[in-house]
This record gives sequence, C-alpha cells and structure tokens, in this order.
Amino acid sequence: MALRLLNTRKFNSNIQNLARYHDYVRLATPGGVIRVPLASPKVIGIANSRGNRSHQEDFYGFATLSLDPEELRVSVKKSHGVDWDPRKVGDAFSGQVVFVGIYDGHGGSAVSQYLRQELHGIFESVNKAAIPELFAWIKELGGYFKRFKGGALAPWIHDAENMPPMDLEARATEAFFEDWAYLVFVSDGVSSILSDEEVVDLARNARDPKSAAESILAFAQELGGDDNATALVVPLAGWGKIQGPDRTKELREYRRQQAVGSERQRRM
Repeated sequence: MALRLLNTRKFNSNIQNLARYHDYVRLATPGGVIRVPLASPKVIGIANSRGNRSHQEDFYGFATLSLDPEELRVSVKKSHGVDWDPRKVGDAFSGQVVFVGIYDGHGGSAVSQYLRQELHGIFESVNKAAIPELFAWIKELGGYFKRFKGGALAPWIHDAENMPPMDLEARATEAFFEDWAYLVFVSDGVSSILSDEEVVDLARNARDPKSAAESILAFAQELGGDDNATALVVPLAGWGKIQGPDRTKELREYRRQQAVGSERQRRM
C-alpha cells in the first residue's frame, strides 16, 4: 500500500531515474578495480530469526550509494573538521558510501518491507525541492510531524553528556575516518535482552562478521529471547586488531546459568 501511494507522486519518478545504488563495493587493486558483493559473509555478517512469533517483521537492507563527493567533503569538514580531498581516491571511489539499515515492523511487515526496498534509493536521490509536496501529501493522509527529544535512543545517536547533538549529515559520515573495528546493528529482539557492552564483546573475537552476528543472536536466544531478532555486523578498518579485555565475560556466564535455571522451572 505504501509503495503504491508513493509511486503516485510525481517526485518519485525522478528518484527512480536518478538511482545509482548497487549491491557491491568497488576496491582498487594493482590489477585494476574489483567488485566485492556486500552479501558476502566477510563483508556484512547477518543473523536473523523469527523467534516464537508467527510472522517475521524484521527486515534489513544494504546497498552502496553514489553520493556527491563535494557534499560529502563539506559534511565531513563541518562535522569532524577533517579536510578530505575526494580527488585523492579517484572518481570511482570518492562518492561511494555503504548504507545499512534494520527495519522493525511493529504490527505488520508492510512498512519495514517497503523501507528495505526503497529507503536507500530515496536517501541517495532525494532532493530538498520535493519537501513541500511530500509534506502536503503526508498531511493529506492524516500524518503529522513531531520532534522527539531524548528518550531511549538518544545514547545510540550521540553521547548526550559530552557531545553536541549530531545532525543527519554527521550521523551519515560518523564512521568515514575513524579506525574503529566494527559496527553492530540489532533490532529490539536483541537490544531488549543484551546490553551494548555484551553485544560488542560477543563480536570482538569472531573469525568473520557472519560468526559475530550469529554469536550475538544465539546468546540473546539462549537467554530466552523469543521475539523477531536481527543482528548485522559490518567490519571497519580495525577489524582483527581488537585489544583489551572481554569485560562482560563473567556477566554473560552468570546470565547463562540463570537462564538455564529459569528454563528448568518453566518445564516443571
């Protein structure tokens, strides 16, 4: 339904015509340029489960977008103070950005499926000139706009204590120049059971992103998780170079033992 409604808008045809995203990432080698599929378990690790629910409402998507290098340069300078020169990486790579998303359908899968299919293309091709028409269309359908400040998601977007709030540009470029090890994306079937620290530690020593995602999902289910659950792990430049202790190892073992005891009680 959402797709049919959006396709009736004139601006959508422009979005489709401009779409340049694809399902691989380009890499430079001594012999030329190669294409690495994003679906490779060594590029993006995926673990997904329906749990005990009758339907799967979790969906995920990823694509390599082609964005304006000059806009990226300005955004990185504004948000991080980094003087990045797109010319140093060449035209084939300067606008290349990997887009990853998890979409949780509450009460149905229509919206989450639509976002999985369309959001990355809209992100790549959206034009601010379409805002007035889109705003009017949403209002016609009974929609509304409201800004929610703070809440449970605030720490995931930025460190509210020590950092200023980040706008969309900052969030979209946050990982461009940091030597981080990996990014982890989870739906509430995981985050409602595991802490951020546990999620990070479960992924830290995995042999590949696929194994990391599977470890996260398996532990959530071991502790009694029965909701739709999804975990995605994206390796960054620091993958395989992780240092420091596994600080939640003892906690996870304790929680595992508690979960076994609870399961025995339920069976009695």
